[in-house]
Amino acid sequence: MITKERQTRILEMVRNQSFVSVKELMDQLHASRSSIVRDLIELEQQGLLVRERGGASANRVYQEIATEKKAHIHVKEKQCICTQAAKTIKENQCIYIDSGTTTSYMVEHIADKDILLVTSSTYLIHQLPLTFHGQVFLLGGQYDRRLDTALGSTTLEMVSHFHFDHAFLSANGIDLKTQEIYTANTELATFKKAILKQSTQCDLLADASKFEVKTHCTWAYIDDFDTIFVDNGPKYKPFTICQKGNNYENK
Repeated sequence: MITKERQTRILEMVRNQSFVSVKELMDQLHASRSSIVRDLIELEQQGLLVRERGGASANRVYQEIATEKKAHIHVKEKQCICTQAAKTIKENQCIYIDSGTTTSYMVEHIADKDILLVTSSTYLIHQLPLTFHGQVFLLGGQYDRRLDTALGSTTLEMVSHFHFDHAFLSANGIDLKTQEIYTANTELATFKKAILKQSTQCDLLADASKFEVKTHCTWAYIDDFDTIFVDNGPKYKPFTICQKGNNYENK
């Protein structure tokens, strides 16, 4: 059983039983203790469960994690998503790329593009190669060290001066039943809404671990996006499933 499938099974068991022991997970999933413990650590880092002595319990409310701690989670999935999303960028466009670790993988695909890149993310700026051909505009404002981004009224004011040809946004959670897109921060929710309003085309980039993760801030709905790039998920528009070496656009 591959890691991703095992982690999905773990989440199902935790949500159905509220608490499961490490031994029970080992027996049910035929996995070693070290594998189960690694899975629980990673799932807790994503805010999907809470590790407890001898096992784990359900945590249906997302807990925001510092950007640097999320940087190495679901790397291959994020790379595939950004590889496909970056193909939609055209020369001389004004592009907004959101904060977060998923969207940061866009930078390797835009180094040779003549674009105006706008972002509030200092984390993303630090990933930009020296060979980047375009212009960069970093939105200012109150700096949130945990999220490596600018936020607040000053940031919102700066957004109002731009019109984006294309925006690439991130999310903390996606509810397929209610169609809601979540973030865990009220200021981020307001900011993301402003980006949506100022953009001609908006795409959402999110790996499949974001499905059914809920927070208290709804900032958009599925239909607000031209495309939602995911590594696995529902097979209907606007979702485009990105897998290594493939691009399945769902009709």
